[in-house]
Amino acid sequence: MGLYKVSKEGEMTPFSQKDFNKVGVEETLEEWIEKNPYVLLESEKILFIGRQESTEFGKILDLLGVDKNGNTVIIELKRGMTPREVIAQALEYTSWVEGLSFEELNDMAVRYFQNSGSEYKDLKHGYENFFLEGENEVDADTIEFNRHQRIFIIAQEITPEVIKVARYLRKKGVDISCVEFTYYETDAGEKIVRTEYKLGDIEPIGEDITRPHSTAPPAEFKEFLQSVKAKVKGELSSKLLKDLNETKTPSKRLAFWYPPGNIDYGFHYYVHLGGWKPNVYTPIYVGVSLGDQDPDKNEEAYQLLKNRREELKKVFGRFDPQIGGEKTRYVQDEIKWSGDKEDLSKELLDKVAERLKLYIETLKPILDELNP
Repeated sequence: MGLYKVSKEGEMTPFSQKDFNKVGVEETLEEWIEKNPYVLLESEKILFIGRQESTEFGKILDLLGVDKNGNTVIIELKRGMTPREVIAQALEYTSWVEGLSFEELNDMAVRYFQNSGSEYKDLKHGYENFFLEGENEVDADTIEFNRHQRIFIIAQEITPEVIKVARYLRKKGVDISCVEFTYYETDAGEKIVRTEYKLGDIEPIGEDITRPHSTAPPAEFKEFLQSVKAKVKGELSSKLLKDLNETKTPSKRLAFWYPPGNIDYGFHYYVHLGGWKPNVYTPIYVGVSLGDQDPDKNEEAYQLLKNRREELKKVFGRFDPQIGGEKTRYVQDEIKWSGDKEDLSKELLDKVAERLKLYIETLKPILDELNP
């Protein structure tokens, strides 16, 4: 989707999305976050106390801050797509930060304040003044600094593998969040940065947020899937629909598959509920499963999509074929749902249906080349 600036005369000027790797804005982005920490925690503030700090492992931590509760905030920035090792790197930094004494944190804060020209004298002085709200004073002596650590991974694109591992860690009690930044410019040089949480804004910490199977989804979700199916069928061409089987009475999963016949065979275009508990974050997955019983044909389909990844990224925005086991290969997106039946809105329905339709319209002609 495009992003435009609208003038008083109603003229629309497009903002062009820029690649961080090409424009070299990682250091600039670091400065922007440093000056505007609320972009990470919209309802909270972060007092930064360190930047480009060397750890005992010889690595460089991008930014370190504290929140109002005295928790340390570790920020790791990456240009472009997150590498697999970003999780290990963030955990390495966090293990180092966890071992810092108050005196070490204070020494770091003093250096940072002096280098940045801040009026704060030390960590407690900075904390009390930074978090001062109206006439209510904040007493730093009542705060236990660095009792808890919070991790933020920030990048232009965070891969599904990184999100999956981060979600597992979050489920196990690690306070880790993933945030994507998108950078735009107009021809006149005006800049826009858009942020989007990929993990951490609504998911709880310390419980299984990805597979809450203990409760069946509400009847409203079944109706929601029926509406998604009706909308997709109503908007797809008869040519595309002709060869597709469909789930007759979807409960947690809706699927169109090809070729007709055995549901375990062929290519499945699906909407699947990752699990459900009342009012708990629940992922809705939309994608295609290459669920052919012939591993060779399955791998052929996987390689076909993988080889066209860059082309398909322009259509989907993100496109990452995955290996799910000996036989299964898939590509999918995750759409957030609060788990509240009241939030099964028309907007969510349209979003899910449009994504499923895009998968069928774009990938079925490509996969048909294999004559499954």
